[in-house]
Amino acid sequence: MKKMYYPVLSICIATYNRCEFISQTLDSIVWQINKLNVEIIIVDGASTDNTEDIVRDFIIRYPQIRYIKLQRKGGVDQDYAKAVEFATGKMCWLFTDDDLLRPYLLEKIVNYCKLNYSLIILNSEVRNISLEKKLTDRMLKIKNDLILNGNELNNLFTNVIPYISFIGAIIINRFEWNERNKEDYFNSEFIHVGVIFQNVFKNKILIIAEPYIVIRLGNAQWSSRSYEIWLIKWPKLIQTFNLISQKTRSTYTTSPSLRRYRDILVQRSKGSYNFSIFKKWHLFEKSNIFWKILLLFAAFIPIFLLKKIITFYLKRKKIDNLNYE
Repeated sequence: MKKMYYPVLSICIATYNRCEFISQTLDSIVWQINKLNVEIIIVDGASTDNTEDIVRDFIIRYPQIRYIKLQRKGGVDQDYAKAVEFATGKMCWLFTDDDLLRPYLLEKIVNYCKLNYSLIILNSEVRNISLEKKLTDRMLKIKNDLILNGNELNNLFTNVIPYISFIGAIIINRFEWNERNKEDYFNSEFIHVGVIFQNVFKNKILIIAEPYIVIRLGNAQWSSRSYEIWLIKWPKLIQTFNLISQKTRSTYTTSPSLRRYRDILVQRSKGSYNFSIFKKWHLFEKSNIFWKILLLFAAFIPIFLLKKIITFYLKRKKIDNLNYE
């Protein structure tokens, strides 16, 4: 009987209407595949642009690519879950459809995937939407790689939240992914974070300091829902992680706090928070009247003034950004 050889790594990409960017994304990967034991799985959530034509042109040249176009849009969480279902590799990299893999690094990633880690987290640099200007050298401010035991979820949380809201940083053991609950995190926008923190891992976790990914900032498809995602869904998700200490989780909460108010002001400075958002999420919520007055006040602060205040704050604190796309 002929022995089956499965890929070491499956690069799993969920995409939707990204014809403008997915060609660059694939170009950054495919030339690095060479003779590496890697496959690329692309799940298309029923794109209405010419994403399919672009991907099929790549398939002609690179048979390592498999393309699955869905009949209807399922959402980012469901589509990444489907991409892993189609994958056959030992490890799955949940790659994004508009960012880039930096040159000459795929072979190093494959070698890491052979070392029996349950989870690998890759660092990223950040550029503007045209990729011409580097905004941040590395999102994770670590100088050396970190290796954690599979049960050190609290330590993992402290080191990588909120960075791993970026799904493209995640390489996870496919078998451990498959054993975990995914459905509870559909429509959360962060299925990978829910999968990671719901249970301990069987083997060690590697956090790589060197930036392997180029993030294209300002291109998020969810920008119009930024407030809902970052100020409602994200903290509610964090509070479900019972293996993380309550003290650690308390930083991310929907309860009134100075940090939460700061985050709301950041959203206002980006135009993502206004009176309509206040009415939708806060007018009828159970909170004290003083907090509601503060939230109402924030909805009317002039955006230009907030931008100046936040810019001054960032320079004084020497912080790169308080960005929520």
